[in-house]
Amino acid sequence: MPKKGLSLLLAAVLLAALVPALWIGAGAAAEPNTIPEIALSVAAPQTDATPQTEVSPDMTGSRAYSVVSVSWSPQSELFAPGQVYTVTFRVEPAAGYTFGAATAATVNGDPAECRIRASMDPVTRELSPYAMVSFTFPATDAPAYHVYVFGGTANADTAKVGDIVTVTAGQPLDGSVFAYWSVVSGAAVLPDILMPQISFIMPVGDVTLRGNFKEAEPVAARGDVNGDGKINASDARLALRAAVSLENFAPGKWQFVAADADQNGRITAADARLI
Repeated sequence: MPKKGLSLLLAAVLLAALVPALWIGAGAAAEPNTIPEIALSVAAPQTDATPQTEVSPDMTGSRAYSVVSVSWSPQSELFAPGQVYTVTFRVEPAAGYTFGAATAATVNGDPAECRIRASMDPVTRELSPYAMVSFTFPATDAPAYHVYVFGGTANADTAKVGDIVTVTAGQPLDGSVFAYWSVVSGAAVLPDILMPQISFIMPVGDVTLRGNFKEAEPVAARGDVNGDGKINASDARLALRAAVSLENFAPGKWQFVAADADQNGRITAADARLI
């Protein structure tokens, strides 16, 4: 065979071998790049702030994926005090990218839960991957409410819901003594209103308490039944009236102690004679 014909034959054989390879290379789709980590950001919950639910470009720092939706649980128009909230994003990869089983996620720089899912195109029946990223924030700060005390003091001017507040009755300069506590305003529940020092659990809202006082009873002096600082016939007459139940002196009270001259625990005519 002439050299020219041999060369043409070799060229034809090489071309026949290259054509299928070129066709396969041109028609085959490139493998998508697997995204190793999804980094998202969102405004953290703050008491009385509005949850960020509108998708914005600054939620992601990459063009390899985008946020499709964002939701909060529990749902609320404003973040409530002392409440734990969870944010959930739906994230989809850009063309040429995909999510894998090892794809991780962060929200505001902290590790987040990442679940890889897939949706099917109803026409092409092709599966499209997406990621559901969830993150739970710490409880929002609880506001501090005021504690007002008339006739006493509190261990704190403000307190948060659930804090223990202790109030102590004052000591009036006029010599009166503590009688009881009363709640002027607020939802405080007092354990014992007759104790000069009590503690209660701070409720929602400001609390105002009042310490109420009464006139102090005179110090009992044996025989001084009327408490005028002198012992005379007037005291003996009162003791005698008490002996016949015309006066009612409660046992243990100062007038009973003063009239019980013989200290036997009873008021009788004998006490009146001693006085």
